[in-house]
This record gives sequence, C-alpha cells and structure tokens, in this order.
Amino acid sequence: MSPRWWLRSGHLQTIACGLWPVSEEPGDSLREVVELEDGDRLTVYANFPAENSPVNPSEIPLTVLLMPGLCGDHRSGLIRRLTSQLLRAGVSVVRMNHRGCGEQEILAQRPYHAGRTSDLLAAIDWWKQSPWAIDVSGRRRKIALCGISLSGNILLKTLGVAARELPAEVVAALAINPPIDLMQCVKQLSVGLNWIYDQFFVRRLYGELARRKDATRWPKELRRPQTLLEFDEFYTAPRSGFASAEEYYRLSSARSTLDQIELATTVLTARDDPLIPVSIFTDGQVRWSPSTRVVVARSGGHVGYFETRQGGKSGFWLDEFVAHWALRVAGGPVNRL
Repeated sequence: MSPRWWLRSGHLQTIACGLWPVSEEPGDSLREVVELEDGDRLTVYANFPAENSPVNPSEIPLTVLLMPGLCGDHRSGLIRRLTSQLLRAGVSVVRMNHRGCGEQEILAQRPYHAGRTSDLLAAIDWWKQSPWAIDVSGRRRKIALCGISLSGNILLKTLGVAARELPAEVVAALAINPPIDLMQCVKQLSVGLNWIYDQFFVRRLYGELARRKDATRWPKELRRPQTLLEFDEFYTAPRSGFASAEEYYRLSSARSTLDQIELATTVLTARDDPLIPVSIFTDGQVRWSPSTRVVVARSGGHVGYFETRQGGKSGFWLDEFVAHWALRVAGGPVNRL
C-alpha cells in the first residue's frame, strides 16, 4: 500500500510520526532500576499482555526490549505504539530508558551516546536475572532486541563488538533507521530543510541540561550550542571520554563492526529518510554479515512508514512489521494480528 498523496514525502512521513495522536500508557508498568558499571543507573519499564487477552501469554515465550531514539524515552509516542501492538500480539515488552532519560534523570551523571554498548548489555543482564525472565509455565523467555534511530546504532554496535558476550536467551535483533555512520548523518542535518531537525534535537538536548541543577547541567562557561555537532563537540564527547565529536562519531558508529554480527538481525530503513542517507546502507564499502537482512523501503521517512490500507483506513505499517518480526522470532502464528 502507498501513503496518501499528502504523506508521500519523507519529510511529511517523519513529521507525521511525531504528531500522530498517541494511545494512552499501555497498561500497568513495572519500573525497575538497572545499576551500571560506572555507578550510574537507568530505568526500565516492563509490560505484559493483559490477563483477559485473547492470546495466552504462555504461547509466546518472548520479550522484546525496546530502545527509543535520540531525546526519547519510555513515554515516547512511537515506543508506546509499538508496545501496545506487541502486547496485543501476546508479546511481553521491556522499554529501556537510556541513562539520564525519562522521569529519573538524576540517576545518571554521564550522558548516554551512540556507543554506550555496556548499558544495553547491563539491561540484558538485568532481564536475564529478573523473575520475569521465566514465564508462567516455568520456561525461560527468549529476548529480542529492537533499537530505533540512535538506539539502532547502539544495538548494531553492541552486536558487533560483543557478539560472543550475548547470552543464549538473546535470539534476534531489529534496528529501525539506524545512523550507522554518525559523521555522515550529522552532515546530512545541514542539507536543505534538515536544519529544522538539527534545531529540534539541539534545543531538546540543551533544554534538558539547562533545567538541571547538578553536575550534569550545561557548563555555564560554554555558549549555547547551535547545532547537534556543536552539542556533541562541547558536551557529549568530553563528558564521555572522547577527544572530539569526530572521534566520538568514528569510534561509536556501528558501520565498522557490522560484519562481526552473528545474531539474526534485521535492519529497516527508507530511501526517503531525510536524516539518514540511504547510501550508507547500500554503498560498496559497507560490509554486512551473513546473519543480517537489510530491508530498504521505498517510502517511510525517518521511522514513519505510513500507509493507506484497504477500505481507506490509514496507519503506520511499522507497527505490524515489528509485531510480525517478533512473532516470527517466537515461532508463533503471525495471523493473530
């Protein structure tokens, strides 16, 4: 199916994802704090299919760990949409907040960034040891990982550099519009209308830091950043141990380790993504591992993927794509959606 004529632009698909009405919080959530190796902490929110669900949760012994994009958290509209869709399919969900994100910003003294692979490994280890890793029948749940946008890069980077460290319970991964070449993607923000996204990101990031009163706030001696590149140069890189934004981008981009991925992995992107050039996925220099499947959609923008369906109804086909992926991983029937 194709989107309506007024949503056939990658820009409009991207904007529609952010402005579309969002469902309420998907049921009761169990909040847990995950301790990190450097003393910081992050939060996770676990959701399970309702007891009155037509799907027996024991039929789908799978949990999907969802990670939001830049400036997002467990309350983000896309994360809530995907959570609700997965729960309807009988799949449990853990929504992972990056350090410093969500309602408990004070839990972290260091910023999250595109190369924080240890944080994802810590969340996986927490899940493995939690009581919810066992389903009602006593079986250990499998876990599948899904990263959106910046988190997609974190996910792919983790799968490459820590391929042998993943526990057996981790069975699949899905990266949605991941910026696998960070420098190229930052450069893309200066092309055409993309300055609008650049300003959106830097204002959100700066605003979050300006409101804080602890050591993580924006340094008073520094001028306000005008671009995401300046934000990373002045703040993200030095506070994360990098000499510069260029070094941060080079060492954190997943592109250099894609050929080391061993887990069954799907990458979804769109040709008209205004933020992430499709060339970084298709040029002759990128090396994908045999276990990775790359899906390049003709249209979708940046994590939009809007379509008009039979009967004239419209919606985001990304939601069903993620749910079908999860059910195939779990070995369950996909016709339940």
